[in-house]
Amino acid sequence: GGVSITEGMMRCYHHTGDRRLLQFCEDYYAFLSKNDLFDLSLDAMNSDQLHYNSNHGAGYANHIGQPAEVYTGNGDTRYLNASVNAFRKCQSKVVHVTGGITCESEYLVPLGLNVETEYCGFAMFLKSLAELSRITGDTVYGDAIERIAFNGAQGARKKDERAIAYLTSPNQVFATSSSSYADGLHQVYAPCVPVSCCPVMSVRILPEFICSMVLTDVESDIEVDTDGDFYFAAYAPVKINHGSMQVDINTLYPFRDRINFKISLAEPLEKTLHFRIPAWCDQAELSVNGTMQPLDCKPAAYAQIKRQWVDGDVVTLRLPMKVRIGRLNDADRSQIYPITIEYGPLTFALPVPERWEAWEGKPFTPLPEGWHWYNVHPDNKESSLDVYDNMGMRKHLITYNVAVDENIQPADVAVELCEPDGYPWEKPLIKMRLPAYKAPYSYPPYPSKTFEPYCEGGKAFVTDKLTIELIPYGCTNLRITYIPRADLSNK
Repeated sequence: GGVSITEGMMRCYHHTGDRRLLQFCEDYYAFLSKNDLFDLSLDAMNSDQLHYNSNHGAGYANHIGQPAEVYTGNGDTRYLNASVNAFRKCQSKVVHVTGGITCESEYLVPLGLNVETEYCGFAMFLKSLAELSRITGDTVYGDAIERIAFNGAQGARKKDERAIAYLTSPNQVFATSSSSYADGLHQVYAPCVPVSCCPVMSVRILPEFICSMVLTDVESDIEVDTDGDFYFAAYAPVKINHGSMQVDINTLYPFRDRINFKISLAEPLEKTLHFRIPAWCDQAELSVNGTMQPLDCKPAAYAQIKRQWVDGDVVTLRLPMKVRIGRLNDADRSQIYPITIEYGPLTFALPVPERWEAWEGKPFTPLPEGWHWYNVHPDNKESSLDVYDNMGMRKHLITYNVAVDENIQPADVAVELCEPDGYPWEKPLIKMRLPAYKAPYSYPPYPSKTFEPYCEGGKAFVTDKLTIELIPYGCTNLRITYIPRADLSNK
């Protein structure tokens, strides 16, 4: 964690110009090159290798952006390249489809269906990505920021904001005092989980996300150029006040594809607005006051509009979303290669019905009235699907022991847009339905932890056909996100 000191040093350097602070950071990285137990030197971060168990998961997520911050002071591209390359390695080896970085016994590990992410990892990673977005201007970081904010970070929160889980995983059917592989209390939902940094970091997510949304040209960190360009790097409903311009962003994104930007000005102003086009969107459209703009809105780039803006102008950005079906690359672990399903910036999951059991927990200081720790169990009903279910041997598995055809196509998935009806993370604004199969032998009959499914040759034995309903990952607290592939050899 010592490398984190360079972040504060560089922020102070940009405010004071004191070169001793910059020199300290350079000396620190020179020290790391000779004492590199955790693969944090510039050479290690610039290499093609990322060693499992070499570093604390959330710590590495935090460190990714720090060499780039030093680059902003000394201009040495080795520092910038170290951050960019570290992000690239993480994306390919240790970042879940939820946006979270792996954390097993707190350290980086291969991807797997029930491999956990520490809550700090969401906050630290988002902060690093925001720095890289600001420094490089590359839209890839905005895509990754939204993935964290709309999926992993939200799926680890109780929806009334009174509890988080220290550790969560993409496939998780228990969140109790005995369900974590790392420690007994690490998966419970609580306002003050045993690792005290995570509750603090949980309230950092939203401010960091908001700060990452809009960038502007600056001359320095002290004298801001209030007439500089705007770069919209991430999207959500927010109001921006900067210089003489105010922009009100009105949208149901990420649940809808339309984003409206209403401009307020005292007098006309010429300015260029840049709009991030996500890598997943190949048919983006921009209009001004209802008139379509003849722009080439390329994926993974900024589309720009330069004009003299007047009070009341409205820009509409449309980012059409499509179903994307992928596979988890768990080659370094179980080699199950389960199915993932995404739509726009959202990851989708099969929700597991929840039974919340409040208890006083083990806080160091008493909780306020109305605040609790929670064990969360799957709340499935008895079924008559087969004799084993009637005996109660698999009642907890009915809703989540499923598999899908590995050749499933986006056209096989029906997308339903739901009318707003309250808090969208509790009452989803979008759902999916798709064909699947019951996989009765994929999990042990008396689970207390979230096991990886048993798959012979990487595929699950299946029986009856089913239709399953998926919802956004951020709307869940228990779920199946990585869905096993069905063995259809005897079908």
